[in-house]
Amino acid sequence: MATHHLIPLALALGLAASAAPAATDTQVGAVLARDYSGAVGTRTGGEEQQLFFDLPVYSAERVDTDAEASTALNFLDSTHLQVGPNSSVVLDRFVYDPERHTGEAAITFSRGLFRFVTGEMKNKDGFDLRTPSATLAIRGTKFIVFVAADGRSDISVIEGEVLVRSCDGASHLIGPGESVTVAGDCSESHETMGRTAPRHPSVDQDYTRFSDNSGLVGGRDGTTSTSGKGRR
Repeated sequence: MATHHLIPLALALGLAASAAPAATDTQVGAVLARDYSGAVGTRTGGEEQQLFFDLPVYSAERVDTDAEASTALNFLDSTHLQVGPNSSVVLDRFVYDPERHTGEAAITFSRGLFRFVTGEMKNKDGFDLRTPSATLAIRGTKFIVFVAADGRSDISVIEGEVLVRSCDGASHLIGPGESVTVAGDCSESHETMGRTAPRHPSVDQDYTRFSDNSGLVGGRDGTTSTSGKGRR
């Protein structure tokens, strides 16, 4: 066989290899909920895993729950995210330097009910949190997010402050006991004083599960690791 016939083939294989997408997903935390109720994670390559206690979660992984499912996640700086039923969230990225206590995190709340508690990351501007209709800047914060099917977003602060930039162009700085609702079509946004739970009756019962002692998070001693060892 003439070697000149092999050159185009080798070149084509080399180009194909160089064009193949690199694996960029890295571990950003682990599952914090000890009791498994049906939450599923989908990684960038399409690989699905049932989110059992202490299993790792990765950058760009999508976490989904159905009507009977929920879970809780512990990120690298001990930021906690509780995910309620009928919810979907994308863990875009989470990078943390434990020596400097600084980092970057991006999370997209696509639909459903979430409780978010910041951890040890000092630069709170390192968080890029989004819903279909708003972006959130946080300041040492514990808050609730509810995203309706039409993209309408409710943000309710328990502790700290959240700056909500609505897709209608408005900015709302809200503190404990205050909330913002942003319409899914970006037509309006408005603040509400004196409530820290979603106004929607369909999620009121789920909201009561999002207390510090709800039993959603932690093991027997209330802690977990991000070792990613996992148990089934």
